[in-house]
Amino acid sequence: MPDMEADRERRAAPRYRCGGEAEIFLPNGGIVGRGKIADLSTGGCCLAGKYPLWRGAQVELWAKVRGTPLRVAATVVSHREERVGLRFHGLNERKVEQIHMLIEELAQTEQQMVKNARDLVVSRHATEKRKACG
Repeated sequence: MPDMEADRERRAAPRYRCGGEAEIFLPNGGIVGRGKIADLSTGGCCLAGKYPLWRGAQVELWAKVRGTPLRVAATVVSHREERVGLRFHGLNERKVEQIHMLIEELAQTEQQMVKNARDLVVSRHATEKRKACG
C-alpha cells in the first residue's frame, strides 16, 4: 500500500509494539472512544479501534502503558479503517523522559522476544539434527 510506505518514511523515530489501553478526548472534554495502543514512539502512536476522528483533529490521549499513566496532547495525522495515527505535541521534559523510559522498556521486551524466537529455532534445528543422526 503506497500510503503506508509513505507514512513509514515520514516517521522520525522507530515505533515499538505496545498494547497499552487508551482513551481519546476532544479539547472540550468529550470522550471520543477507547482502544489499544498498537505501537508507540517518542513522537506519537498508533491506536487500534474505531474513532470518529478526522485528519488534523486536536485530541488528548489518556493511556496506560505497562502500568504507567500517560496523558498527552496530540494531532490526528492518519485515519484508516480501524487505526488512527497520532503525533504528540506540547511535551514538557518530564513527558519526554516518561515516553523515553516506556520506549526503552518496549525495546528491551522486543529484543528479548527476538532472542527467544532465535533460541527456539536453534533448539528445534538441533533436535531435528539429533533425530536425523539418530
